Amino acid sequence: MFLNKIKFNYNIKLIDDYFLEKKYDEIYKHLVSLKKQPDLFFKLLSYVSDKYLSHPIHHPFYKNKIVWVISYDLDDTNYVNKFLNFYFLENQKLEIIHDSFSKAFSDAIEELKIKDFPSELSFDDMVNKSHLYQNLVLLKNDKNIFLSTCAAFFEARNNRFYIYPQNTLAYILILRNPFQIYTKYKKENNSSQEALNFLNGYKENDLNKKNLFKYNLLENKESWNINSKSWLDENVLNTYRGKIFQYDDFYNNTEETLVEILFHLKQSGLDFEIDYDLISRFIENNIMEKSELIEVSKNEEKILKSHLDQNLINDYKFSL
Repeated sequence: MFLNKIKFNYNIKLIDDYFLEKKYDEIYKHLVSLKKQPDLFFKLLSYVSDKYLSHPIHHPFYKNKIVWVISYDLDDTNYVNKFLNFYFLENQKLEIIHDSFSKAFSDAIEELKIKDFPSELSFDDMVNKSHLYQNLVLLKNDKNIFLSTCAAFFEARNNRFYIYPQNTLAYILILRNPFQIYTKYKKENNSSQEALNFLNGYKENDLNKKNLFKYNLLENKESWNINSKSWLDENVLNTYRGKIFQYDDFYNNTEETLVEILFHLKQSGLDFEIDYDLISRFIENNIMEKSELIEVSKNEEKILKSHLDQNLINDYKFSL
């Protein structure tokens, strides 16, 4: 224990000096070199994330950043993710890695083999350490990372956020008609109450208790209203370079919408060329299925509308 404390303090002094001199390459290399000592690496990354990387002045530290692909129903990110994987695999100038945030986090922890790391993390852990966990994912790879999430954006005390501008390149928000989401889950579960629970965020804890991965974190989904408004907030859109896409646009205007996504990524700082032939080839082999609405009763419609934010419904012309 005594030797570990000496080693930790030595590394703290070294890293403090590097940050003072803004030697970001040296800091990055030093942290990566310590991965073979996982407990020390994790403690130092936690220290660095809190003391330095939460401040905008140190953004040059990041060699790669995160592009977030966001939707209330994570399934609704599948078409975009499939396109981005195809496009950047074929367009070999830019390499990317794509995963859900939950899986990327679990893989990063599993690779480190940290002793006694809890298999389940609470929402309080996410509030206090989401920056650390995202930095952990970024230091696992040296490529730009596309992460999918269904969580709501949050801002908590002591400048804690769900995502941070320093390590976020941009985000893509896929906004789907909540009536479509309702009918989808009603059909899947053969239950209108289960579908309504999903829209209200009541199913969230059940989904997180499935222990999908070796290490599981709680992504706070909230209701469709709260979730959507959190990412549609003008300040959040501007700070994190967000772009809104309606789910139906991928069916109604497929090529135009995919091109718009690529231009958004390019304008946000990714260095690649727009290849229209590649886009056309993807669309030819990946037809977007049209969303189907199943019939609902007048009473269901009334209940649904009472649970949904009417300003959002009207602004985006969502209807049954």
